[in-house]
Amino acid sequence: MSEMTMVEVVARALCRLDIQIKRRWDTAPERLAAILPGAVDYAWSEYVDQARAAIAAMRKPTAEMLQALQTQWPGGTGSDETRWQCMVDAALRESPGEPQAHLAIVRYSK
Repeated sequence: MSEMTMVEVVARALCRLDIQIKRRWDTAPERLAAILPGAVDYAWSEYVDQARAAIAAMRKPTAEMLQALQTQWPGGTGSDETRWQCMVDAALRESPGEPQAHLAIVRYSK
């Protein structure tokens, strides 16, 4: 199985969230957990345009993203993946300096 593109990863995340929001009132949590993987597999491609827009909006890092990178890895130390995650974590904060406790809800598995 080949690795998903970032567009697919983001499209699946958007799809999953949309289904969870729309079905939260009429579907028991256990039932939703059971049907969610198949529903996402079926419908994720409908979210590709939104995924591309979200990724494109992140093309230029914010000052907070760059500051997080410089603060945690001065001089460019750390792996590319770790530095990228640091910048994305900074982007996910709703305000500068916000704790990262809420980030667990946005990390999605394949």
